[in-house]
Amino acid sequence: MFPIVSRPFAERATAADLSGKTTLANILTEFIPDHERNVLIEDTAEIRIHKENVLRFEARREQNGLQAVTIRDLLKATLRHWPDRIILGEIRGDEAFDLLQLLNTGHSGTLSTVHANSAGQGISRFTTCVLQSGIEMPYRAIKTNIADSLDVIVQIERRPGKRFVSQVVEIVGYKSGDGYLSSTFHPLLPGCSFRCCCDFRGGVTTRILRRTYR
Repeated sequence: MFPIVSRPFAERATAADLSGKTTLANILTEFIPDHERNVLIEDTAEIRIHKENVLRFEARREQNGLQAVTIRDLLKATLRHWPDRIILGEIRGDEAFDLLQLLNTGHSGTLSTVHANSAGQGISRFTTCVLQSGIEMPYRAIKTNIADSLDVIVQIERRPGKRFVSQVVEIVGYKSGDGYLSSTFHPLLPGCSFRCCCDFRGGVTTRILRRTYR
């Protein structure tokens, strides 16, 4: 998945508990170019980035007279550090709105995870988390912003004795009445394999994954 990560894409890994989201996130960070500045935000330190230019933020609960520091606080503070990549350990609540705002203001090089049983449910959960912020924003506008901001969703599944990538979804837009416009790839389909590529037309990446057949 080198081309996905080396270019400034917004990527989400979705999966149920213990399916390997954090493991996949750790692997994907290895493909981040060494010259980029990374900001890592987590509730609990789990992701390990082996890069020189990494700034780590960790949320904390209110304790011993110290004020709580939330994920939303850390996302807002991130802008002051000029990050090339924003890596959010997991989307769980209203911080999704702040992340969406960052994506819409040019910080497209992000990587995060969310609990969901499918890529489609991952988008729905992300939408629900945005709504938890209490922001007064039309539902259609939220979905349109998500479609404009997210590029790739990778679904991870766990079966007895193995964990694997079950879906790779490229988000290409949102149309009222039709829902999200996307290209879905199922790596386990017989005779189907994938190669990662980038087609540049006028400086714009027009494809991310291309299906090939044996």
